[in-house]
This record gives sequence, C-alpha cells and structure tokens, in this order.
Amino acid sequence: MENEALKVARKISKRLSVVCKDEQLAFQESWWLIEKLTQKKKAFLLLEKDFQLSKGKQKELERWLHDRIKEKKPIQYILGNVPFCNIEIIVKPPVLIPRPETEEWCSWLIKQLKKIPSNQILSPPTILDIGAGSGCIALALAKEFPNFKVIGSDINPKAITLAEENKKHNKIENAEFIISDVYNSIPNIKFDMIISNPPYLSEKEWKALSLEVREWEDKKALVYSEMGIEIYDKILEGATKFLQKNPAFEKFEIPQIVLEIEPNQVESIKRLFSQYNFHSTYTHKDLEGKDRWIFAQLF
Repeated sequence: MENEALKVARKISKRLSVVCKDEQLAFQESWWLIEKLTQKKKAFLLLEKDFQLSKGKQKELERWLHDRIKEKKPIQYILGNVPFCNIEIIVKPPVLIPRPETEEWCSWLIKQLKKIPSNQILSPPTILDIGAGSGCIALALAKEFPNFKVIGSDINPKAITLAEENKKHNKIENAEFIISDVYNSIPNIKFDMIISNPPYLSEKEWKALSLEVREWEDKKALVYSEMGIEIYDKILEGATKFLQKNPAFEKFEIPQIVLEIEPNQVESIKRLFSQYNFHSTYTHKDLEGKDRWIFAQLF
C-alpha cells in the first residue's frame, strides 16, 4: 500500500505541473511544501504510517498552491529560505533570489582564497560586494573567513535590511552592509578584492523573463540600463581607485575582481577590463558550459 504522504505529494505535484518545467521539479516542489508544512523531512514522512494534514494545514497548503500556481510566486519565497554555500539565506520579495550559478562561482572563489596559507596573510583582507542583495555572497565569504572584513552594498534599502537579517540569522560578525549606488557611499578605504553579481540584463532580456521573475523580483537587481553593459564600466572605473596591492593575492594568483556576467557580454567586458588596465583576465564557465564569471588582477 502506498504511503499517505507520498499520495499527497503526487496530488500536489500534478497541480504544480502547470508552473514547473518538468514533472521531476513539480514532484520536488511538492515535497518541499510538505516538509515546510509539517516541519519534518521527507525520509521521516515516508515512514510515517498515520500521515494526515489537519484542516489548518490543508488551508495553509491551499494558500501556498494558489500563490504558486495562480500568482506565479517563486517557490523560494513561499519556502522562505534557501541554502547557499555554507549558510542559509532568508528570502523575501522583492529582493533577488540567489541563483545556482552565483552559488557556483562563490564556492569557486572560496576555494581560490583557501590557497593562501594563514601565515601569508599579514593583515585581514577586505572585500567589497557591490549589489549585495540578500547578502548571500558577502555572508558566505565572511562565514568561511572570519578574519576577513566584508562590506556589502546595495541601492535598495529593502535588500540591506534583509542582508542584515541574514547576517543575524547566520550569526556572522565580520560583515557590514551599506546603502550605496555602486561606490557613492562606500567608505574611503582600500579593498583587496571587489566582487559583484550586478544587474546585467538589457531591457529586451528582462521582457523575455518569466512572470515569476518579472512580477516578483526587483527589476533594479537585474536591469541597470537599456543595454545591460554600463554597470561594468562603473564598477571597473571605481575599482581602480578602491583596490590596493596585496602581495599574498599576487603570489597565489588570487583574483582582485570577480564579476558575474551574461555569456553574450564576454568580449565587451574584456575590452573594459583592458581599458582600465586590468591584466590576467579570464572567464570561467558554469556547469552548463556557459561563460558565467570573469576575473582579473589590477596590478
């Protein structure tokens, strides 16, 4: 006889199939909702003989399904949090939901920074995260390297409020968040590294996005200008003033600037790196084989 929790998951999955790209994802989302509803893991629920949802839980589930199916609310906003590298990130609309490709390059960057032996670090490195959003990248780095100082900036006050909430949620002390349009309100200090997942989509690309994104996530976190490339010009121009030489980074070939990119922007962004005298510029492909981040040295 089929487990009752599994029966419920199949029913939910059938309803979610209209908003999910395939049956597998619909089934996965159904379990995420059941786990959130019951505060129990799937493995436990599959062993539970007397699984049953109370009327209150059924009502709550119906509200979530309405939001997901009718309102096209992203599943992450319904669940309320997502795992990101070594931390858990609270997500709330309209602050951008962390993407898997962003987590991928953040994990890569953590591995790069771990190349530096602790005895080679003469003073605590400083990192600036431009467009920090929920704080996911800045906090993942700060958590992994408690002796680093990480500053995250964002133009959206709601993003900064959420980043501070995530800082508290993950019990991280060595990160700070500032409302700033790129460098406008950044303290006059020197950084060892500048990183960013900037708003790089063009207006045309924005209009082609799903309703899930366009109706729920902050457009300013995805689109900076008509063409989508201008934000890189601002970041790189300012980086030449805010970056400082770090012998340990140079010795172990640690990039001083890391930027997430749209694959079709590679050549234009490389020209900007050259214009502002960066060298050792490389792009890195994500798991789908697309150019996803670009990194370089200034000195």
